[in-house]
Amino acid sequence: MKVEKGGGGRRGGERVGHSHQEIYEQVCEVRDMLVVGQATHRICRIMAERHGLARRTAEGRIAAARKMLKDDVKTLDRKVLAAQLMATYAEILRKAQESNQLSSALGAVAGIARLTGLEGDNKNR
Repeated sequence: MKVEKGGGGRRGGERVGHSHQEIYEQVCEVRDMLVVGQATHRICRIMAERHGLARRTAEGRIAAARKMLKDDVKTLDRKVLAAQLMATYAEILRKAQESNQLSSALGAVAGIARLTGLEGDNKNR
């Protein structure tokens, strides 16, 4: 496996760097965590546990994942994006209802309403 040179320190018997493939896979893993709403500090902790990444390295993976998401959104069809958002809201709603987190469920319903244009304007009532 190819090892990157430079950057990063060595802890114990760990190797100094990661291969380009490993970095890409880590960025994709972080992207998936961002998509489901994981907080940055939690992603840093998860990446440290799973891959032994330092906080600054994990933050770099997060920045790369955010750029990846931004680039993906630019190329997505609006209908595809709306369908993905709807699926995400539906999953949030399901999990919130299962755990009896009604304010989270209400937030997901409000998001679905905004996405579908059904939110209505209470000022005119």
